[in-house]
Amino acid sequence: MDQIFFQIQFPQTIKFTNKINISFYSSIKQQSIFFNKGIYLLAGDNGSGKSTFLSMLALMEGSIGKKSYKSDGLLSFGKFSYHDRKFNHYTAEKIREDYFAILTQDVFFLPNITTRVHYYHFKGINDKHISKSEEPSSLSGGQRQNRFIDMILNKKKRVWFLDEPFNNLDQNNNMNLRNILINELKINDKIIFLVDHNLTKEMYLQDKISFVDSFLSINTTIANTKLADTKDEKHFQIMKINNTAFFITDNQL
Repeated sequence: MDQIFFQIQFPQTIKFTNKINISFYSSIKQQSIFFNKGIYLLAGDNGSGKSTFLSMLALMEGSIGKKSYKSDGLLSFGKFSYHDRKFNHYTAEKIREDYFAILTQDVFFLPNITTRVHYYHFKGINDKHISKSEEPSSLSGGQRQNRFIDMILNKKKRVWFLDEPFNNLDQNNNMNLRNILINELKINDKIIFLVDHNLTKEMYLQDKISFVDSFLSINTTIANTKLADTKDEKHFQIMKINNTAFFITDNQL
């Protein structure tokens, strides 16, 4: 697939087994939108649906290969339509394997397996800088997060999903990750979705709104079908970052 993009036609609804439905609506008249190459910042309050939205795009939540109707909206990655009945979980796994790097909030390592073996599985390399005997359980929270980021962010993957990636990082590793994003923005060869509350706060406090394009407001409705008329409505913003200075801290200015 030469060109990569996501196309979304709203509304989009995810139905969970506990009878909770989460629906996403666009606040603009144009109900069908595209995400092309670039870095997109998801900004909003806790519980507004940002992580769920990323999980939907990353094929970790939502209906896969089920019959859809016009009212269900459209969701596709390139030529692959998530709601096509020919689209199945094997296809979804193949897309994740070939195109997606998914960095979740929760750092996860398999038990009783060394860090180097994890690296080999995810990156296909035998990293000799890591001790053969190093166990993820022996690392601090920040060290585990740093290893996890380095392991997951495969530069060959053309779509990155980063959910709160700066959590638990010290200042040096925080800046290392920011520099990675700066380089990726310059190269502009990927679609990167980024959720981060601290970065959002800094953007406004340091007047960095000028370095983003206000792109889209998503209204989120969380409904409990067990309880009649029980709904919680929130919203978050999706903004496309257009300048590497967005990732520069006060200490670098």
